[in-house]
Amino acid sequence: MKWRFLLFLLLACCAWADFSTSDKKKILEALDNPEGVTLLGGKLTVFRLDMYGNLDDENPIKSTTERNEWTVQKGAKYNTSPVVGDTCVRSALGTGKDYDARQISLTFQVTGPGTFGFFFRTSTYSAFMGDYLIAYIDGQEAGFQADGYDEEGTGEYNWTADTEEEDGENHIFLTIPAGPVAFDEEDGDPREYEHKGDDALWQHEVTFVFYKDEPYYDDYYDSGQPKSSSYVPDGPFKPVKPVKADYDGDMEAYNYDLEIYNEEELPYYNTALANFGNCVWLDGFTWEPAVPTLEFLADSMEVVDEAGIPLATNAEDLNYQVRYTTDGSVPTADSPLYDSEGGILVTRSCTLTAKMFANATTAYEPELVATASVIVTASEPVLAKSAREDDSLLISASNPYDANVIRFTTDGSAPTERSPVWSADLVLTEPATIQAICTREGVSPSAPASLTVIRCDAPTVPCLDGETPSTNGIFTGDALTVTALAPEGATLWYSLDGAAELEYTTALTLADGQTVALRARQDGCLPSEPVTVTARQATELAVGPGLVPGWNLVAIPLTLADASASELLQTWPTFSVDSETGAFVRATALAPGQAVLLFVPADSNATVTLRGIPAAATPRRGWNLLPLDEFPANTTPWRWDGHAFQAVTPDAFEPGKPYLFLVK
Repeated sequence: MKWRFLLFLLLACCAWADFSTSDKKKILEALDNPEGVTLLGGKLTVFRLDMYGNLDDENPIKSTTERNEWTVQKGAKYNTSPVVGDTCVRSALGTGKDYDARQISLTFQVTGPGTFGFFFRTSTYSAFMGDYLIAYIDGQEAGFQADGYDEEGTGEYNWTADTEEEDGENHIFLTIPAGPVAFDEEDGDPREYEHKGDDALWQHEVTFVFYKDEPYYDDYYDSGQPKSSSYVPDGPFKPVKPVKADYDGDMEAYNYDLEIYNEEELPYYNTALANFGNCVWLDGFTWEPAVPTLEFLADSMEVVDEAGIPLATNAEDLNYQVRYTTDGSVPTADSPLYDSEGGILVTRSCTLTAKMFANATTAYEPELVATASVIVTASEPVLAKSAREDDSLLISASNPYDANVIRFTTDGSAPTERSPVWSADLVLTEPATIQAICTREGVSPSAPASLTVIRCDAPTVPCLDGETPSTNGIFTGDALTVTALAPEGATLWYSLDGAAELEYTTALTLADGQTVALRARQDGCLPSEPVTVTARQATELAVGPGLVPGWNLVAIPLTLADASASELLQTWPTFSVDSETGAFVRATALAPGQAVLLFVPADSNATVTLRGIPAAATPRRGWNLLPLDEFPANTTPWRWDGHAFQAVTPDAFEPGKPYLFLVK
């Protein structure tokens, strides 16, 4: 590429003007009048070359001329048609027999940045030489070079836009950079033409160079010197008819090549197109200036703790600067500079304002301002609990953002910014609901984090009441057998007579007077309240002997086992007194130490053995039916005489007998 760049730099100033205003106008019209594109001119350069491919500093330029070597083509011609509109621009620089290399250029001006688009077509692979079409931006290769050869002169090498084909990518877009033209300290301005005005430094040159190398000669390799008598014309090669003598009797090969010559090569050759190759066409010029953009992704945004707020902007690509404020004021040249990698760091609620500024390498000052409101909310704290050896729970709180402050409540109420500050882990021995928030000046409090501490459900203790009927530890026989069932997911532990707890694995056997406390434990919960069972040997009381047909008032000074109480209630109609009204109602349970009225049928001879432990009932406000050991004060006791209740005087009172009386 160095030699190509050298060719470009070797273009000298014009010797005489041959590129008229009319020419420029016609060419721009043929290129579809691209808005924002100015045609500066074009040049023809002829090089003096001693031999093919021997261009260096010792081979000077023959001549350089400001000259129009481009023509406007209307409609179809030379196997091509304009791709946009009905005209295009064409050059046929290499159609003569001059054996010196030549090139022409065409230079346009645009004020960058932006995108320069064009269509092209070439037929410049003539005679196997290094002809090409190349584009420059401000004297630097723009990354576009094209050659191509319509080998058969049929126009098969078509204009094609945006295709994947190797020879079909004929719609090209050049990116014109932002900022001023880059100057080399030694060589100065790399542009060919003089530029004036306030935006002169941003006036970029797009130059198309069509280079035609010296022609190829068929005896070049024999003599090493060019000979005009051996000149090979540009354009399609004339096919050579096979000669039978050249095939050494191989008629099959001879006939095959002859068929190809007659049917495929010769029909497509057109002597009129002998100089058709070495042409280039340009058409469909467009210029899309880059438009600076500046906006936030949303007018209102919500972030947690902090965030880098990005801007949707092409400022960096266009060499602009963006500065911002966080208090809603309009940014100035002294405001913080926007960093596209990290965005605008926001740690509290605010109004962001961003403004685009020109810098020392930017042509224009855009009037672009963007605003957005940002609501910052503190992140939620994280609450966790863990068990301690003393059966309490340790509650910890972690803060996802160091600048936040955790505030909390333990009664389930919503915490506020005035709630206590979390300064140490909490130790809980009782159920509670912990709620915590994170707060910080300038941000909204977080949503509350909640953690509820509960007790594990208590174990179920049936005490084998089917096999050995018992209630509340009352048993008959030699001992009380206690079984327990744990809630789902829990384990059972027990303490016998206040000893250290052990894990429950099988039924327990208690002697009279022994007490067992059972508790359930589950991860994340406080231990359950203890279920306590005290083994108590049952006393038996026979009910039946001594009863008379009809109503009988019977005292039951026991706390009964469920089974024996049920047996009594099922054997005879049993009534207890309603404490509020004094009326007798059918009993469904027997309170410890109370008396009841039994109705014994005339033919009944049943006996029910009650089992329980001695119990004395305490009189309560209202009507009572209880055994009394002494005459009550401030009330009159009534005794059942077999038919009705009769008032009793102190001298007729019998201790231990059941009485009906009212406590006010």
